[in-house]
Amino acid sequence: MMATSEMYPLRTRRGRLVAGLNSVRVMPIVMTMVTVSKSVLKARMLEFFRQVEQTGEALVVTSDGVPVLKIVPFSEQHSVEAVFGNVRGKLAWKGKLDAPTSAEWSNR
Repeated sequence: MMATSEMYPLRTRRGRLVAGLNSVRVMPIVMTMVTVSKSVLKARMLEFFRQVEQTGEALVVTSDGVPVLKIVPFSEQHSVEAVFGNVRGKLAWKGKLDAPTSAEWSNR
């Protein structure tokens, strides 16, 4: 059984109500994800895409109530060199990399 948005109002991560989607049948899976059926997505796809872009929230598409697709905002992936390249050669580890750490995790 699908829940209506009156039962589960659409909210962003910060708790703001999502405008323009009050009549859509949706059901949140997790606090930060909203689900929508394929048929509703087909009818209002551009509206949902804009909402994902604006809020940064994921959208889960269902088929007969079963999640089949997750729509998330695009984000650039950077290489390790691009992220940490500016510290290469500036950091050093003086200990043994394969030394056991069990003493550090003893019960207290």
